[in-house]
Amino acid sequence: MKSKKRDFILVMSAYVAWGLLPMFWALFSGIAPRVVLFHRVLWSMILLAALFFVRGDLHAVFRRLLRLSVIRSLSFSSLFLGLNWYLYVWALGEGKFVSAGLGYFICPLITIGFGALFFQESLTRWQKIALSVVLVGVLAPIFYFHEIPWFALGLAFSWASYTAVKKRSDIPSLESVFGETLVILPLLSLQLLQTGDFGLHLNSSFSNWLLFVMAGAFTVMPQLALVTGVKGVPLKYVGIMQYITPTLMIAVSLIMGVKSPTLSEMLTIAGVWSGILLFFFGRAIEKFIHSQIPSRQVASSKL
Repeated sequence: MKSKKRDFILVMSAYVAWGLLPMFWALFSGIAPRVVLFHRVLWSMILLAALFFVRGDLHAVFRRLLRLSVIRSLSFSSLFLGLNWYLYVWALGEGKFVSAGLGYFICPLITIGFGALFFQESLTRWQKIALSVVLVGVLAPIFYFHEIPWFALGLAFSWASYTAVKKRSDIPSLESVFGETLVILPLLSLQLLQTGDFGLHLNSSFSNWLLFVMAGAFTVMPQLALVTGVKGVPLKYVGIMQYITPTLMIAVSLIMGVKSPTLSEMLTIAGVWSGILLFFFGRAIEKFIHSQIPSRQVASSKL
């Protein structure tokens, strides 16, 4: 029971962190998104390698990561993770905030669908009603813009696929994230070699170096929390908790004065959170209503 509670807290903390982190990423506004992504992965790898070195098992970790089954699993997860990260930073660079936000609202529905499809997770009647309400909220911007949001769907499917792969994985969390950085980093390096801009130089200020190191830490910590907790939490709950991130992102954008939500976005938020409340408390509401009916019938019979 304690383990389940811990897993829920870990998954929830990851999505809360991702919702608040745009305040930190705003510090990189003058730097190309590809450079920021490169340093997020680079310093994540360095920090994890340092941790393994201090523990004295760095060599053993590399040996385990070279197993065929591990390489196959990491190839799939790295593909989906790298694609999601790249789409996300590209969206920031192109100013496609609405499309990115819509992607994060669609993603939980796909995650819950994967839970039912691949992990035989059943849904109660109230949970199905809740998801229908969420779906209506998510579809509102699609009808508003009159186009299929291909970019948002790519963002959503890549992250939902990554989450499903990590749930099946039996690789220890630290080693899993470390292995993914080892796969993604060379691909990013090749891309930046074409421009020659890696963002940092030997004469860069200490504050710039510190900022990039912190980017690595803030990348790896929520990632580890999710990868650790997701194995013990049904995907239907993971999917619903994913709505924390885009909701907090919108709240952060309001606090920072970046943008105000449109009517379409407000309808989506209202639909999504109405669905979330029904998902978790629908059955309790139904019980409460049924408990009130007999007492009302007794009161009317006395009259």
